[in-house]
Amino acid sequence: MDYRSFEGVDDATEHNLRVLEHRSQQEPYGEAEDMQQMLMHVIGTHGLLPKPLRALIPISRCYTGDGHYRMSSERRQQLWRDINSDLREGLDRVIAEQACLAVDPSGLADWPETQGERILALCEKLKFAGWDIELAQQLQRVGAGTEVAGKARQLEALFRRRNFPDVDAHEREISDLTARIKMTAQRLHHRRGLV
Repeated sequence: MDYRSFEGVDDATEHNLRVLEHRSQQEPYGEAEDMQQMLMHVIGTHGLLPKPLRALIPISRCYTGDGHYRMSSERRQQLWRDINSDLREGLDRVIAEQACLAVDPSGLADWPETQGERILALCEKLKFAGWDIELAQQLQRVGAGTEVAGKARQLEALFRRRNFPDVDAHEREISDLTARIKMTAQRLHHRRGLV
């Protein structure tokens, strides 16, 4: 399978386009609850794209209310395939329009902040703030519901530690943990930033 190349967009937008691309390749599976999860994921990810890109990718079939719970299994699978087809066609339009969209990159700057972006911004602040317990606590709140929260708790514990035999080893542990938080944040661009 050939993967599309989404150029000229920020990391969060590229991530979300790739999430939609991955979704568009999935075969229908499961029952109505699985369909519900797929619909919520597509709608949520689509909503994090800049407006010009959202306009190119139709997702109107995703708004079924609870109708997919009452559909036959065959009808539900057909709807799933139709949504996948719409996503693929929309992503093809994004590729076709890349050159036009790149002319005015400010038009692609109107997406809601993602959870990944918020976490990365806090990590950037942490780089300059040093052992800041308050920033570690903010990371826990912003990373709620993900493994970032647990790693941020570990980070806070490291910041609070006062007796350690090797300062360099302690700094490496903090640096390693921060790097793992950043790696996790890169995978969280399909989630809206929490307040």
